[in-house]
Amino acid sequence: MAIDLYKATTKSLVGNKAFNLMKVAKAGIAVPPGFVVNSAENLSDKKLIKLYDKFISHGKASVRSSSDKEDGEKKSAAGIYKTLLDVSSAEIGISLQAVREYSRKSKNIPVIVQKQIDPKMSGVAFSINPVNGDNDIYIEYNKGRCENIVSGSIIPKTVSLKKKSYEDNGDIPLTLYEYIIRLEMIFKEPVDIEWCIDHDEKVWILQCRAITVIPSDSFRYAWSTHEPLWAMEQAFKTRCEDEENESSELYLHREIIYSRDSSGAFDCYIGLNDHISALKYSMKVLSKQYDDIDPIECIERPKSFSKDTAIDYFKLLSSHYCKYIRYYMRSEPIVTDIIERKLLLRWSHNEIAELLSAGNDDLMFREQEDFSSLNDNSDCSILNHINKYPYLAINYKTKKEMIEGVRGQYKIKDKNKNKNKKDNFQLNLDSDLIFLKKLSIERMNVKKGWAGVYFYMLELMEWIYENYNVSQSDLYQYYLTDDIVALIKNNIKLSQAEKNKRNLGVLMKRKKNKQMTPRIYFGKSFESNYSPTPLLNSILFGIPSLNRNVHGIVKVINYKSIVDPQDYIDKIIVTEMTQPNMVALFRKCKGIITDEGGILSHVCILSREYNIPCIVGTSNSTKILQDGDEIIMWADGHISYE
Repeated sequence: MAIDLYKATTKSLVGNKAFNLMKVAKAGIAVPPGFVVNSAENLSDKKLIKLYDKFISHGKASVRSSSDKEDGEKKSAAGIYKTLLDVSSAEIGISLQAVREYSRKSKNIPVIVQKQIDPKMSGVAFSINPVNGDNDIYIEYNKGRCENIVSGSIIPKTVSLKKKSYEDNGDIPLTLYEYIIRLEMIFKEPVDIEWCIDHDEKVWILQCRAITVIPSDSFRYAWSTHEPLWAMEQAFKTRCEDEENESSELYLHREIIYSRDSSGAFDCYIGLNDHISALKYSMKVLSKQYDDIDPIECIERPKSFSKDTAIDYFKLLSSHYCKYIRYYMRSEPIVTDIIERKLLLRWSHNEIAELLSAGNDDLMFREQEDFSSLNDNSDCSILNHINKYPYLAINYKTKKEMIEGVRGQYKIKDKNKNKNKKDNFQLNLDSDLIFLKKLSIERMNVKKGWAGVYFYMLELMEWIYENYNVSQSDLYQYYLTDDIVALIKNNIKLSQAEKNKRNLGVLMKRKKNKQMTPRIYFGKSFESNYSPTPLLNSILFGIPSLNRNVHGIVKVINYKSIVDPQDYIDKIIVTEMTQPNMVALFRKCKGIITDEGGILSHVCILSREYNIPCIVGTSNSTKILQDGDEIIMWADGHISYE
């Protein structure tokens, strides 16, 4: 028998689209009612009308395919299968057959019959920007039905919304914004959603699937820090490890860049695919009971230094640093962002901060309390305080700099200033908030470990300076781990030419490839390698679907064209809007340009899956470009003659 759409729990019987809609409805999100005729069924018209009366009762229906080849995690098959609208109860049988016959390879695909909503407005939403990878909600919408948007027959309105704060633009209601946030959490990855709003202002979800292609060359800025070169090398390699820790519970990076220019600050950029992995990882962490990290043994300082003890001590400190960094990644912003986003549906940033700090006795709070109780600010008093909280040594190159820096961070405070604090303040907190609070406290405790390594390292660096006449500033700025070992062991110093090169830039890069090898380059930086090339002589501009340039020869298609795939091999196709019969060309052509459409249309989704640049919404490309024109499609949406 046919299955209630809301109970379509067996994916092999109902197909991907129906299964996904069942997950949406199960979460309490509005999905039009309906039923699924599974792959093994051929029902009579009488039975179909009975099902219509039960699940739809009145109005028109939509009849849609739900193949296991569409709406998958890797391939969407967007627009390739059949959808019929405005179907009456008497037409369901013939419509169901038409949808199945449209699929040439499988005549018995599951079919969804759903109540058709009369929309006031509809659209498509991506929970990330599909072109540049920005972690914002990107929406295309228009009055009426969604079909004109997904088919690419119009240039829709667009809006981009920040995930951490809803901004009312007059068209997109808060309910839709919340649905998008929730669905990304439910599917544990960025999602592509078709939606509509009826004349009673109710938001309906018509389709939800994973975004199949993430921009592979898109790196997003993550953080900036002033830390020694040797430490950044260790952090970089630790974040990239994939042998010892690949199967561990700890989050690792596959695409990451550390870049330092002449300013001395390291900027970290993380590949968008890693942000998606972090999203999945954070959902896995949230689904488990919180477990404290394993304790790491205390560091014992040697009584005195020799070549051997200095090398052993340096390796010990480096090892501790790597262990702590590994744990620190469990609570870093890229992971905890998903928890915060979930909480922001109910509380503001200020409210979350207040709830997290209530009754807080974490490391940073204790350190500030202890500092306020110091009797004096002498070097000895400050040094004893840092010895208790060694993470304060981060970013300092010498002991003198460290003491002066910490002294300047605070003024000696009134001892009684915080007496009114409630020591045993208790709140009934949301479970996610409790989890975030525990991770926050853990983060500071782990920071005490990895940043505390710098405190112990300062003493060793002073010894190296006294015995090898290499300044602590040079050790901080220019020396990698092996360089420091070679200096201690064999008195091998970096040349001035090498220091000059490293001063110009440092680029630590791991990009997904066959080897997955982390590499370090000197004299380069992120900006010099990843900044876009300025564009000249642009003749057209549209919306790009893929962050990639392509050069090629134009081939124009109009509605009267007889499409022979051989004519379009390695050509750039130019057309008013794409049609289903053009899909066969996608694997053969170099690029696609259309007059109409938006980046969430089917043609753009497919172009990203086939890794073929596509620029849509140019308005008049078919009037300006002609067969044989040699052009460049630029990643920013411009089009120019070669």
